[in-house]
Parts: sequence; C-alpha cells; structure tokens
Amino acid sequence: MERVVIFGSQGLLGTALVAQFKQSFDVVGLDRKEIDILDAKQVTKKLGELKPKLVINAVAYNNVDEAEKNDDAFEKARELNGYAVETLAKITKKLGIPLVHFSSEYVFDGANKKGYAEDSHPRPINRYGETKLLGERLLTQSTDQYYLVRLSRLFGTPGLSGLTKKSFIDSILEQAQKSGQPDVSVVNEEKSCP
Repeated sequence: MERVVIFGSQGLLGTALVAQFKQSFDVVGLDRKEIDILDAKQVTKKLGELKPKLVINAVAYNNVDEAEKNDDAFEKARELNGYAVETLAKITKKLGIPLVHFSSEYVFDGANKKGYAEDSHPRPINRYGETKLLGERLLTQSTDQYYLVRLSRLFGTPGLSGLTKKSFIDSILEQAQKSGQPDVSVVNEEKSCP
C-alpha cells in the first residue's frame, strides 16, 4: 500500500484528510507534537525514513484577526503559512515527492463578484492574506511537483488538536449558547463556495 504523509493531521482539515486517505493508503499523520515543520533537518530525516509517495501540507496559522492586530501572531503566520511551505517544497523536491499544499481565498481582495479562477491575479487586502500568498509564491519558486488548492470555507467535525480553530458554524453555535438569546446576528451578504 502506498504511503501518504499528512502534516497538520490534527487540525480541522488534516483530521478530515487522514480519515479520507486512510481508506486507500497507508497514512502517516504528523502534527506539532511529532515534528517541527520549520526544522528542515527534522523534516528531511522523517520523510527519508517514511518514503511517502505523496506529502500533504494541512498546516496553517488561521487566526485571521490575531494576525491583523498582533505582530507576534503575524510573524507566526508568516512562519507557518509561508516559510514552512518553502521548507516542505524544497525537501519534497529533493526527495522527488509531489506536495499538496492548501492555501486560502484570502489571497484575493474579494472585489471580483463573479468569482475567481486558478489564473486570477492574487491581491490580498490583509496581513493574513499576505502570509498565504507568501506560501504560494515560495511553493511555486521551490518545486515544480506541487498541487496548490485554494480553500474558501471549512466546515465539519472539529479537528483533534486543542488548538484547532472552530469552524464558522461551530463558532456561531457557541456564540448562541453563551448569549442565551434565541437569535444570533450574522453576516448575511457574504457569498462563499466551500
């Protein structure tokens, strides 16, 4: 059975990917407890030992609001959303392994009301979006064996990590429970394609 390594395996996306891929592949899920994705030597050694046919990067710093207002959080977002991608891309290229990387709609400014295509020009309007675009650029500059997937809204069963960000629906439900009010106000003019 072919092996797939999934970094960020305990988050919302990673947990779902592990569940799906383990039906057909030998899946090795790695999270921050098992490996420091920013440590190139550690990552190289682990991938050399595991010899996967595919590496999937589901690691992300996704606290958008915190990245906007806090310089330390912004730097952490740059590390995880940008430089960690570069590290993985260079290592997987050297080992001849394709890399799947997940980015975000935040690389766009949202001005195109008709939506975006793969070749649409990115224009982030916030610091978080800049970190996601940094990851995309470092990926495409570091390897030619990649798949870049831009996600919009994630929903589903929460990830296994205690640091996993809640999905939008889970956040709204939590807000409703905390407020004790029968009604909850949410944005009603936003469209998305999950």
